[in-house]
Amino acid sequence: MKKIWISGGCILAVALIATVGLLNVNKSVYNENPDLSQKIVASKSFFPDQVPVETVDDLLKSTELIIIGEVISDGEEEAFNIYGSGEAAEELANAALKNGNNPYMPSTISKVRVLETIYGDMPENSEIEFFELGSPNILDFQTKVQKGEKLIMLLRPSDTEGMYYASNVEHSMFYLDGEDEITSMSDELICARYDGLSKEILIQDLQEGMEDKKELNSLQSTEELQ
Repeated sequence: MKKIWISGGCILAVALIATVGLLNVNKSVYNENPDLSQKIVASKSFFPDQVPVETVDDLLKSTELIIIGEVISDGEEEAFNIYGSGEAAEELANAALKNGNNPYMPSTISKVRVLETIYGDMPENSEIEFFELGSPNILDFQTKVQKGEKLIMLLRPSDTEGMYYASNVEHSMFYLDGEDEITSMSDELICARYDGLSKEILIQDLQEGMEDKKELNSLQSTEELQ
């Protein structure tokens, strides 16, 4: 029988290759140490008791539409009725005013062009109105989007046709630069871990998360009918 000799150097080389391979498998695709020092999340001053956003499911809980959008207008200030829209809301607002309470808050409305629909039914190149609490260009209530910015936006519809708002304030907003790399508006790690990464990584996670959410909702509906 022919004997095969393996030198100590060969064994060491094989061990090193295996170790490097294991490290590559375990290496995270995410940015585990994002720079949070420059992020200004205005809603945290207005809503100091926000529920922490710790998972992608938390991001998507109230999300119904995900787009890549370009802000194509300066924000315009409008008065927001805290009671909602419609005649009943107006009656409540008038009653509040008579009692010396102001039911109206400043809000900012910006126009956004839909460049790409990641999830939901929204034609590309269509335009939506984007609602944010607080006056334009002021860091009150929410950090405002600005004309010319491109973002991945997690949205839900308002009571007004064609108007949407962020499903979870700044945590639902991700800036895209000229190379389509991400900077999250949020300082939560689940969002900021995408900073500096390609948009495709975030898009894949969001699409998978929305499909899981859809399946779970379908399963719950089936169980309720049984």
